[in-house]
Amino acid sequence: MTRQELAQKLDHLDPGAALKVDRAVLRAAFADASARDMIGVLEAFAAEHRCTFSPPDERESCGCFEKDDVF
Repeated sequence: MTRQELAQKLDHLDPGAALKVDRAVLRAAFADASARDMIGVLEAFAAEHRCTFSPPDERESCGCFEKDDVF
């Protein structure tokens, strides 16, 4: 999935809905971000699309974008 495809999916989420994205997909879509800056880049990207981003922990393989309830 490309960054543009992810943006389209986030833009079409219903308020309160969530989209889980595999860690490898996130790395590929945001390959230009350094590992140290990745979370900040993903959080900023999510905010641009009225979402919040929850990074995966060591037990999970997917990060989660959740559409904000309030516009």
